[in-house]
Amino acid sequence: MLTTKSNQAAKLRLVSQYGDLAMFLQFMHSNIWRAFYTGEKKPYWKIFTWIIFAKIEMFALASRSLFRINHGENSTGVLMSIWTYTLIVTFNAEHVIGFLVSFIPFIAPLLPIFFSFEEFTNYTFIDIHSMPLMVWLILFTGVQSGHLIRIYYFKKTPDDKGSRGSSLILFLLPKKLKISEFSVQCFIEPGMIILFGIAGLVFLEDKVFFVFALISGLCLSFQELLDGAFRTYHSRH
Repeated sequence: MLTTKSNQAAKLRLVSQYGDLAMFLQFMHSNIWRAFYTGEKKPYWKIFTWIIFAKIEMFALASRSLFRINHGENSTGVLMSIWTYTLIVTFNAEHVIGFLVSFIPFIAPLLPIFFSFEEFTNYTFIDIHSMPLMVWLILFTGVQSGHLIRIYYFKKTPDDKGSRGSSLILFLLPKKLKISEFSVQCFIEPGMIILFGIAGLVFLEDKVFFVFALISGLCLSFQELLDGAFRTYHSRH
């Protein structure tokens, strides 16, 4: 219910928020604890769906970080950045078994226990499938670090704390085109990412880069479509 004390800048969203504090609060307030304690409902399905949507966020963040500025403090954080970084590394590493790509990011803080710095460097920069994906990793690391510094050090975030950022493409487009931010974030940004992947496939025969770009673009579009449909539904009811 909206009141005079509500944050009028905040948009309705269905996609979960993945800022550090936002995830901690969701974790603490989740009803899965009651389900475990009472046994009324088995919480495993809810845990499984959270993992799936967290994976979607990792793939989406890998692209979104490069195209947007001014993220809300609840939309991204250090933990999700580490998970996404580890996702890209494991996706690109030659010696990582396929199914571990989904599992490893969630144990990222424990990786220094299992791998030496030299081994991790090899997995990241040497024993890799795709050079373009390694460049993507470097760009993501630099740009996402800038977003985190802006959020945590300079405390510069929009009034809408759940905002997943403002589109740089929309800022650069001529105002007379009158393209909505939703159209840019849902179709143009993902389309550009997928085109980059197609270019890598056509000119470099890089299937790994193409598959990652395709998944990332689709995940980015899926999140915006989900929130857009959610807002449309509530505007009509």
